[in-house]
Amino acid sequence: MTELTMKDVKEEMPHVKFPPIGSATKAPTAKEIGVVYSLACANTRKINSNRGDGLLGHFAIIAGPGRYVASSTGGVDYVPPPKPPQQPLTGTSVAARELNRLVWQQEWNEFNTHKHVEDITLQQLLECTHPTYTARFKTEEGGYNCTANVLMQHLMVTWGQKTDKDLKENKKEMEQPWDPKLEPIEALFNQVHDGRLFDPTITEASIVRDTKNIICLNDGFQESFKTWEAKPAAEKTWINLQTHFRDAATSNQSLLDLKRQTNPGTYSGAANSATTPISNTPPTETAQLLIALATMTTALSKLTEAAPASGSTGNTNSSINHVPRRNNPTTGGRAPTAAEAATMSYCWSHGFCNKARNGQPAHTSASCARPNVGHKTEATVTNKLGGECRICNSWKATFRGMPPNGE
Repeated sequence: MTELTMKDVKEEMPHVKFPPIGSATKAPTAKEIGVVYSLACANTRKINSNRGDGLLGHFAIIAGPGRYVASSTGGVDYVPPPKPPQQPLTGTSVAARELNRLVWQQEWNEFNTHKHVEDITLQQLLECTHPTYTARFKTEEGGYNCTANVLMQHLMVTWGQKTDKDLKENKKEMEQPWDPKLEPIEALFNQVHDGRLFDPTITEASIVRDTKNIICLNDGFQESFKTWEAKPAAEKTWINLQTHFRDAATSNQSLLDLKRQTNPGTYSGAANSATTPISNTPPTETAQLLIALATMTTALSKLTEAAPASGSTGNTNSSINHVPRRNNPTTGGRAPTAAEAATMSYCWSHGFCNKARNGQPAHTSASCARPNVGHKTEATVTNKLGGECRICNSWKATFRGMPPNGE
């Protein structure tokens, strides 16, 4: 075994710093402890060791002997290396003395590497955990009388039990919307994977269904959705889903890149420029357009002011009361989670709307009473055709046939 210094071990570990556990005002949570435990496991396993089954590195340092045996190939235990003597054994010949020296050096290399991994892991845990929750292990000399495994077990037993609230929050985090314009699809897969690590009781069928729904809330996945739905049930696995929609996301990105190359004036190099075309209109023409837009806005405002107020004898359903708007205001609407979207109808102009209530019809693109300019009646939740992607702020007003505030 090659001798590794403390610096060598730190550089080999994939995670230098762990996220915080607990604070001065908030006790540690099962989620925080679980995340740090996973990172510590990755670090210790990365540093090779010939002990145990020879495959798990120094995993026993954080997991303890019980978990190591359960995880090892063949149920082999990991026995920490003992401290070697200060000098190698003597020998009756030069060859024997050299062999004893090499064995002795190997033993020291193994012992020092184990100690480096132990010391670094304990230090990482102490740095990320608020002192309030490690004080019981502190000594008069300012050190700590515990190992990394002892400290981790203390955190797990005391604060690591998963409550119903923890499980609900974990599920909610797993179902957070994904925007392909902001991050790669792998980020979504990691989001779901981490959630299932926290709650192994979540079934594969559940994460396959929910992840598919999250992906297909975005434009550009209609065809891949159809081909996925056509697959036999036995092929709809978590691994197959990742491969299927990863390929679809790659194709979508390639198409977008091609559009940017062929029409650079419309597609800039910015990450979110696919939805923000850059105008090539000459300055004079732009000024004329702005003047015309201002004139139209003023005229529309006057018409709105002249229209009868809600509850008067005037025609409250007239489109004259409705100021066309493309998006929900930034102070209101947000993208729905997959679970929320499943309970809503969809409208090109107003986005996701709560389904029928009190006997009122569902608000869809086809039945919208207040369509915006360019409204597409054929838009649906799986094929939004560039329509609104957030939750309608005032669904109650929409169902009454009245224009929602700001819509």
